[in-house]
Amino acid sequence: MTQYARLKRRLWIRRRRRIANALVTLIVLGASGAAVQYGAGYLAARAEAAEAPVEAPLMPVEVRALTVEDSFTIPRQFVGQIEAATQATLAFELGVLCHRGTLSS
Repeated sequence: MTQYARLKRRLWIRRRRRIANALVTLIVLGASGAAVQYGAGYLAARAEAAEAPVEAPLMPVEVRALTVEDSFTIPRQFVGQIEAATQATLAFELGVLCHRGTLSS
């Protein structure tokens, strides 16, 4: 087999591969389009076969007039424990003695 024949064979294989890829792509696209059309028709038929939903009765509501306010407050709540950034030991002398529930100076 000559070099020209090998090159020609390779080009033919490439062409067949490209044609096969294009055909497979077209087949997949066609099958996808057909599935979408079938699915849309099926869903439309199911929707027409189902009963229409019953309208909910009207509910009375309270009406209020709008009032314009300059600002508003938002209450904030935090969960946790408050601790001081520093600790100081303090003592106070009052000159009062407590002996069994009675105070004496």
